[in-house]
Amino acid sequence: MTKQDVLKYFGGTVKTANAIGVRHTTVSMWGKYPPEGRQCEIELLTAGTLKREPKKQPPCHHHPETKVS
Repeated sequence: MTKQDVLKYFGGTVKTANAIGVRHTTVSMWGKYPPEGRQCEIELLTAGTLKREPKKQPPCHHHPETKVS
């Protein structure tokens, strides 16, 4: 997933930040791709709709503290 994919999915910077529990300034500082750990979290939150880059990463696993809706 790219940053733009994430922003489009959640509806912008502020909504993305709220969905993953960070400040909007954190999301604004991402480069082309969200950080690797955030990509895994986002993949879980979106039930796999958004996939991590590169695709050769091991699969994400639900962690008990991860909020999955």
